[in-house]
Amino acid sequence: GSTTTDSTAKGVVVPTAPFLKPCKAEEEPLSGDSYVPPEPLQLQDGDALEAKWDRLRGTRKRDQLRRSMALQTFFVKAGWKTVRANMTDDDMRTAMTAAWVRDGLLQLGPTMIKLGQVFSSRKDLLHPAYCEALESLQTAVPCVSASRVRELLEAELGSPLPFDSFDDTPLAGASLGQVHRAVYKGTPVAVKIQRAGLTEMFDTDFKNIRLGCRAMNLMERGYERIRRMQGKSKAAADRDWMAYANDAARLLYEEIDYVNEGKNAEQFAESLVGTGSNVVVPKVFNDATTEKVLTMEYIESVKMTDTPKVDALGLDRKKLSQEVLDTFLLQLMQTGVLHCDPHPGNMCVTPSGRIVLYDFGMMDTLPQTTVQGMRKIAFGLLNGSPTPDAKEIATRGDSVMEGLEM
Repeated sequence: GSTTTDSTAKGVVVPTAPFLKPCKAEEEPLSGDSYVPPEPLQLQDGDALEAKWDRLRGTRKRDQLRRSMALQTFFVKAGWKTVRANMTDDDMRTAMTAAWVRDGLLQLGPTMIKLGQVFSSRKDLLHPAYCEALESLQTAVPCVSASRVRELLEAELGSPLPFDSFDDTPLAGASLGQVHRAVYKGTPVAVKIQRAGLTEMFDTDFKNIRLGCRAMNLMERGYERIRRMQGKSKAAADRDWMAYANDAARLLYEEIDYVNEGKNAEQFAESLVGTGSNVVVPKVFNDATTEKVLTMEYIESVKMTDTPKVDALGLDRKKLSQEVLDTFLLQLMQTGVLHCDPHPGNMCVTPSGRIVLYDFGMMDTLPQTTVQGMRKIAFGLLNGSPTPDAKEIATRGDSVMEGLEM
């Protein structure tokens, strides 16, 4: 069967793999007796998990080999379990496999957790059980202890810490770090502290990911040659899996530079000036920010996916959904400055109903010609009367073609 790809403006491109078997919209068993949800993620001790990750990272060849073996073993098993679950059409088995994949990604550390977060929102690509299982990786990643956090902070900001006060209890844990409340020069702030050893882990992980991508390129090209010999048409569009891996690596290495993230947040905020957007971007305090510590304004907000809290605030969820859509259309067709990691964990709402965007580690900028092309395509597809005549159809078609050529 054919495969497709999806891209977010030079960001991470996620290819559609046929063995993942997404449910069709009309068949998607999101509720009811036929759908079996995966087992919830069991929270683990953060320091114990970090210690396990420590054993799987390092710069020595022995450390890299150990991690490479762990990664390759996991993906071979995950591929086999996923294919077997899809072949059986057993919802219970699918749910168990989804939970196993999620737990395996968590055990392998930050890079794989990030991978799980990216795929968690791909309901067009994955069975609902996998999406539900992976969604928990957005918010339920274990945090390390206060003593380890202070050790990391003092290594970056010196001792004593520059904060008036610092809350040892974390607000949230994420794939690449965790967030704590503090007060900086009289202002409530949120402090994001990066996990240890990420660069070394990324180096090894992307060597393995690129190895897998080379294998995928060879297999796909071989498969296409066989189809040509059989007189069949192409099964997939031309694509380069190495390009996908290089895009992902570029963005992830940028994401672990918190100075870069602070600059991205400031650039994104500036791009919204004069647009009429109601989006809130937390202010960054550069004096208390390093490559591994980010200090930003604390904004009282709740996750947009936390339905009970959103309802308790009396907010209109349908209106919020429209505002989220408008926010990303604004980025694509007006500002050209894109937030490239828009999973639900990075979008919140204030009690007054304003959308708050977090995590600007992955951001990109579209050329103005591309932005203009996007506008022409949108106007060509969406403008005009509901019953256009031949002349209007031709005009709108020309607009779409002009946009595609820009």
